[in-house]
This record gives sequence, C-alpha cells and structure tokens, in this order.
Amino acid sequence: MKIRVSLGDADRERYGAPEELEVDPLKVSLREMVVLQKGVEIEGVVCTFDSPQAWRVALGKGDAFAVLALVWLGLRRAGLTPDLAAMDVSDDAGIRFDAEATDTGEPGKGRSRRGTTSSSRRTVRS
Repeated sequence: MKIRVSLGDADRERYGAPEELEVDPLKVSLREMVVLQKGVEIEGVVCTFDSPQAWRVALGKGDAFAVLALVWLGLRRAGLTPDLAAMDVSDDAGIRFDAEATDTGEPGKGRSRRGTTSSSRRTVRS
C-alpha cells in the first residue's frame, strides 16, 4: 500500500517539496523508527510511538502527530530532511491511501495483495 500526500502551496514552498509525496507505511527505516520511538518535543509535549505498528494504528485514527510523521516520512522519501520537532503542516494536506495491484509481469493480470484492491482509494483531510 502506498500513501500519497499532497501538500498545500505554502507547505511545498517551505520544504521545497514536490507536488505529491509518497510513503509506504510498511517501510520505515531503523533511523526513522528511532526518532519516532525516542520522540520529539512539540510545544512542550513529547510525542512518540512504541513501534511502526502503533504509528500505523494512530495514522488510521487520524492522530495529528501520526499525520505529521507521515508528511515527515514523505519528505524524507523525496530526499529532504526536515527536523520533525520543528515541522508544521497546514490542515489542507490531502492524503490518499492507494492499494495497488501487484504486477505479475503479465499484461492485464495483476495480483491483488491480501485485503486490497487496485481501486481502493480513500482521501483524508487532516
């Protein structure tokens, strides 16, 4: 599954980001997980997740820090390295969860991953 994030113009300018960011929530590096597990202080509150699974669950519930971490991961995937503790994103970020069919190498013969379909799209405004 891939998550696509479209940032507003001001956020794209602030971070030098492309129009759309892409994150696979199942692929979090160890360095990224260390940051999420150790936590960051935001406005005097330490925000943290025990595991990638805890982050994904919080993301599914629309947790604001989980969404901020998603954008941070998307920016990292785009080759940018913002400080998560200093980041801010406006609430007009559009997030699409795309479940894509797995390519089998044969035209027209995609194999869906368990529990997903190629047409599954959900947009969340945070």
